[in-house]
Amino acid sequence: MKRIGHDWSDEMAGKILSACRAGVNPGMKLLVADAVVPDGPEFSPAKFMVVTMMIFSAGKERTEAEFRRLCADNGWKLERIIPTASSMCLVEGVAA
Repeated sequence: MKRIGHDWSDEMAGKILSACRAGVNPGMKLLVADAVVPDGPEFSPAKFMVVTMMIFSAGKERTEAEFRRLCADNGWKLERIIPTASSMCLVEGVAA
């Protein structure tokens, strides 16, 4: 899924993840291409998007910890976050 999670609140993003989980067997993988907000004071386009999402939608950009919790609460284990050359990362979840 690409740039899906940031459009939705935790509740709605959780429903999407739960529906995906219901359709796969344990151990199968899910890749979400989305921005991951880094910890720390350095500049990141994802930090700018945090403010933008607050203004224009119910969604939000998430930190690694927020992705980890969202996955765990909806049947997935966050396996790893893979950086890319763009402002997005690949968030890899494994069906628990």
